[in-house]
Amino acid sequence: MKCSSQTLSLRSSGTWTEIDTRTYMRARYNLGLAMWKQGKRDDALRVFQELVRLDRQDHLGARLMIEELAPGRKRSPGGRTGQRGKPGPAERR
Repeated sequence: MKCSSQTLSLRSSGTWTEIDTRTYMRARYNLGLAMWKQGKRDDALRVFQELVRLDRQDHLGARLMIEELAPGRKRSPGGRTGQRGKPGPAERR
């Protein structure tokens, strides 16, 4: 994947519009999710930041993942914990 990442880095404008790059970008998104599930938050954050850099319009929603991985948040993928470790709406009942 490193070779593909370097290739995409050279074409950082509108990569989502290039159909051939979408499979790679989806795979990177899923890699970020897998890293997050394994507790590798910093690595996952870097993957999602790179996706936003490559696709400024953020067709995959990587910005949302960056917000979830922001320092101080305790939520895990699929978890219900709200911002800053506070219970989410479903847990307050």
